[in-house]
Amino acid sequence: MKYIFNVYLTKKLLLILIIKLCFSLCANSQNNIIDIFKQINKANTDSTKVTSYILAAEHYVYNIPDSSIKYYQYALNILKKYKNKSLLAKTHLGMAGSFYLKEQYNEALNMSLLAEKEFSELADSTKLAKTYIFLGSVLYDVSSEKKSMTYYNKGLNIAIALKDTDCITNAYNDFAAIHNNNGHLDSALYYMLKVYELDKIRTSVDKEELLAGDEANIASLYINLRNNKAAEKYVLKAYERRLKNNQKLPLMKSTTTLASFYYNTDQLDKALFRVGQSYKLSKELGSKDGLSRVFDLYRNIYERAKNYKLAMMYADSLITLRNEIYNEEKTQSSNESEAKYQNDKKELENNQLQLKNELSEKVIRQQKIVTYLISIGLLLVITLSFFIFSGLKKQRNANKIISLQKQEVEQQKREVELQKQKVEEHQKEILDSIRYASRIQKALLPNEKNLEKVINRHKS
Repeated sequence: MKYIFNVYLTKKLLLILIIKLCFSLCANSQNNIIDIFKQINKANTDSTKVTSYILAAEHYVYNIPDSSIKYYQYALNILKKYKNKSLLAKTHLGMAGSFYLKEQYNEALNMSLLAEKEFSELADSTKLAKTYIFLGSVLYDVSSEKKSMTYYNKGLNIAIALKDTDCITNAYNDFAAIHNNNGHLDSALYYMLKVYELDKIRTSVDKEELLAGDEANIASLYINLRNNKAAEKYVLKAYERRLKNNQKLPLMKSTTTLASFYYNTDQLDKALFRVGQSYKLSKELGSKDGLSRVFDLYRNIYERAKNYKLAMMYADSLITLRNEIYNEEKTQSSNESEAKYQNDKKELENNQLQLKNELSEKVIRQQKIVTYLISIGLLLVITLSFFIFSGLKKQRNANKIISLQKQEVEQQKREVELQKQKVEEHQKEILDSIRYASRIQKALLPNEKNLEKVINRHKS
C-alpha cells in the first residue's frame, strides 16, 4: 500500500489556506452558519452585511462551493456600491478559491487576476505575493507548469524581499505538493524539509501543531520513498510533540497515523497498541470520525492476522457507525438547508423590498423630473407671456400714437382743405371782381373797331 501525502498538504487545502491568511476576517471565524444567517438578517449597514456574507461564503467553501460562490457574489454586489477596494480584492481572491475547489479553473483564474490588479493598485505587496502564489497554483491546472512557476517565483521573490515567512512557507508547501503530484518524491521531500525548517523559527501560536503536521508529511514522503526507518522517526516525532502538548484531537490523529504505519509495515502488535490508544482518545473526544478510522484499522489488522471473527465484528461496528454518521450529517444538512432556505427567503424578500424601494425612488425621481420640467415650462410660459404682453402693450402704445398722429394729419388735412377752399373762394371773388370791372370797362370804352376808325380819321 503506497502512502499518499497527508491531507494537511493536499494542494487544494493549501490554496484555501493562502486565501484565509490573506483574509484574516474569515480565517479567525468559527461562527455557526445559523448564527451567521442571523447576523445577515440583522445587518443594518453595508459593511456588516458584506462581512456576514463573506463568513457564510467561507463556511460553505469546502462542502458546498456553489453556496460559497453565491454569498461571495452577494458581497460583491454590495461592494460595487460600497467601493472598498481592499475588501473587494480579498473577496475576489476568496471567490477564486471557491471556483478552484469546483475545478472551474478559468473562472478561478479570472477572479484571481482581478485580485492581482486590485492588490497592485493598493500597493499591498504582502497580499500580492499570496495572490501570485495562488495564480501559480491555478495556472498549474489550466496551463503549463512553466507558466505557473513564473507566478510562483514572482510571489516567492516578493515574500523573500518582505521576509514574509508565512508566504515563503506556503510557496514551498505548494512546491512540495506539486512535486508529490508529479511523482518527484525527492524534490517534494526537499521542499517539505525547507518548510519544516521555516516552521521551526516561526512565532505562530499553533507552531507546535504546524511542526507536528510537517513531521507527519515528511514521514509520508519517506514511506513512499520506502525509507521506513526515517518515516518511523518522523511519525514518532509528531506523536511525541502532540503528546507533550496534550492536544487530544491532534494526538488521536497521530496515534491513528502510527497504527496505519505499523499496519503497512506488518508490525501488527505495535499497530494494535496504537489503534487502542486512538480508540481511547476517540471515545474521550466523542469523535465518530476517529472511531470510524479505528474500526476500519481494527478490521484490516485482524483480517491480516487471519482473525476473521474479530474482523467481521469490527466491520459490523464500522457499518453501524457510518450509518449513524450519515444520519447525523443528513440531519445537520437538513437543518442547514432549512436555515439556508429561510435566509434565501429573507434575502429574496429583502431583494424585492430593495427593488420596490428602487422603483419608488425611480418614480419619485421621475416625478421630480416631471415637476422640474413643468416648473421650467411654466417659467418659460410666464417669461414668454411677459414678453408677449410687453410687446402687445408696446404695440398698443405705438398704435395709439399712430392713431393720434393720423388724427393730427387728418385735422391738418382738413385745415389745409379749408384754407384751400377759402383761397379758392377768395380767388373766385377776385376773378368775379375782375370780370365785373372788365365789363364796366368794356361798357365805358368805345369798341375797338370804332376806336380804330376814329384814330384813322384823325390821322388823315
